[in-house]
Amino acid sequence: MRGGNIRAAPCRVNTALPREYRTFPVLAPFAGCPQYAPVMAPKLPFSSGTSGRSNTHVGSLREDRAAGPVARAVSARKNGALDEADQILRSLLEDTPADPNPAVDECLRLGMAYIETGQPAKALSVFQRAVAVRPDYGPAQAGQGYALILLKRFDEALPCLNNAVAGERSPIEWRFWRGFANEALGSDDNALSDYRDVLREKPDHAQALASRVLIALRRADWTEYADDVRRLEDLLEPRDGQAELADIRPFTSLLLPLSRAMKRRVAERRAQAFHSVPAVIRSKRSHDRIRVGYFSDHFRKHPTARLMAGLFQNHDRARFEIFVYSTGRDEGGSWRPRIVEGAEHFVDLQGLDDRRIAERMAADGIDILLDLMVYIRDSRPGVLARRPAPIQVSYLGYPGTSGAPFIDYLVADAVTVPPEHEADYSEAIIRLPGSYQVNDTIPATSPQAKKDWGLPEDRVVFNCFNNSYKLEPDSFAAWMEILRNVEGSILWLIDSGEVANTNLRRAASSTGIDPERLIFAPRCDFETHLARQGLADLALDTFVYGAHTTASDALSMGVPLLTKIGPCFPSRVSAGLLTALGLTELIATTRETFVGSAIEIGNDPARLRSLRAKLRTAIERSSVFRPDTFAANLESAFNEILARHRKGLSPTTFNI
Repeated sequence: MRGGNIRAAPCRVNTALPREYRTFPVLAPFAGCPQYAPVMAPKLPFSSGTSGRSNTHVGSLREDRAAGPVARAVSARKNGALDEADQILRSLLEDTPADPNPAVDECLRLGMAYIETGQPAKALSVFQRAVAVRPDYGPAQAGQGYALILLKRFDEALPCLNNAVAGERSPIEWRFWRGFANEALGSDDNALSDYRDVLREKPDHAQALASRVLIALRRADWTEYADDVRRLEDLLEPRDGQAELADIRPFTSLLLPLSRAMKRRVAERRAQAFHSVPAVIRSKRSHDRIRVGYFSDHFRKHPTARLMAGLFQNHDRARFEIFVYSTGRDEGGSWRPRIVEGAEHFVDLQGLDDRRIAERMAADGIDILLDLMVYIRDSRPGVLARRPAPIQVSYLGYPGTSGAPFIDYLVADAVTVPPEHEADYSEAIIRLPGSYQVNDTIPATSPQAKKDWGLPEDRVVFNCFNNSYKLEPDSFAAWMEILRNVEGSILWLIDSGEVANTNLRRAASSTGIDPERLIFAPRCDFETHLARQGLADLALDTFVYGAHTTASDALSMGVPLLTKIGPCFPSRVSAGLLTALGLTELIATTRETFVGSAIEIGNDPARLRSLRAKLRTAIERSSVFRPDTFAANLESAFNEILARHRKGLSPTTFNI
């Protein structure tokens, strides 16, 4: 089932829908849908009827036709008694009514109401009931597929969406979500086919365009990159009389050369989806210590866990009670056990919906809650939208503004968010000394040999182990110019798969660089991966979304990193680390100085040796790789924001 569009559907979907169904004028709102956090719900010929939106073309879904049990279900749903409505409909359909269509239609509305309130598992049950009664009904199949997407059950969602789009007149949103499921399953070719179909019918479909760009970046296919970015900028620019902004995944916006203001608008558009999510009731019990919660899916084999593994054990337990809330699976490895041991309370929340997670946090009496994901994959913004803590903070995972009224502070430093950038952030800024990015202590590593990784012994090795989606044409062109001017040098990249590697070799060849000068490092375990980075001579950064964890990895192994500081948070993290280490000579402000510095260093072995020696000394003297010092600085920030809150003062920007 994985990897393709399943054309052999188990049933034929009825394409002879009433005329009013073919217009699909209503976009059911996305609000609080958990986990994979897509941007909007599928366009169905109905809405939940709980959000105040009107629906003028609903055909047989008109509620004034409902009678008896269905009318009671409608009333219960509109009053927020969703489980009561569910039970009424369940009982009704179990009795096999002569005309099940009104009950099926109300099931679809109820399913959307469950989705809007962040309960996709219950929505799935309702949609499945509708499909069981009318397996040929496209909207029911689409709803079922969408609920499965929210539950990250993409291989099950795909056949449902195939069934839904089988008709010639199916809405393009259903095809978009099939593309989304294909993309999540790693079937990029099928996803691209769906996105292209959507764009042929609706060229201004921003989500499909942004999704196509993201796949292209992962594959290092920049054929349409410049044109697609320009089109997205045009779609995302607000215009007079425009009802609402185009909607794309906020993380995608961080990967593109968009302005800070535009990235804020994208984030604010996403945050609007949670405006109607009800807040949970917080515990009023008093406690002696400050209760701090860290919330993430990434306390597993993930860069976030690697960076934070040494933090929790260094918190002052006399003053702080630390809760770590995890929605991610245990994948083994050494980082999660260290986090479990370091946290006073490690709470596994796998499988719980947003409301239940928020209720648990509220019951724990959390004073300060840090969201380590916000809008990245597997994030749960619907949890913080329920305000489980009086002070809520964005940290580490999403390097940009949330645009959300339910996030009060953003942790940064003087480089990543300088004062002149504050207007483009909805949060008050907490500026930590040095770098905002926590780092673990540097582990001992085993010696590596260049020959084991196919590297030449007598040539300069430039290196970038950033993921392929961070590579873009301007960065790569700059690297090729560097190779052209440092004789015999090679570029060592992470293996991103056959398609991406082939495209990168082709791009090198198009600039006159022998593609054999690109060497790809195969994936391996973390300890080996970290150790082998020490074989590089100089790490080169990407321009739009630079190195973060990979910057710390290179520097910790004694490899100087050259970066070009950019206008947005993701392009300034490496510069923040280098500033904290006192290596500002490795921060370029223009493309020309970036290229020139790399060429100069690459052609001057003595300069390179001097930089490596300076980096070693800087690491020994600085606190960049000292999680104990970082914990103390973060605790100072916690004291400040809690003191303001207790005085009834609004969040404000400050420096530690």
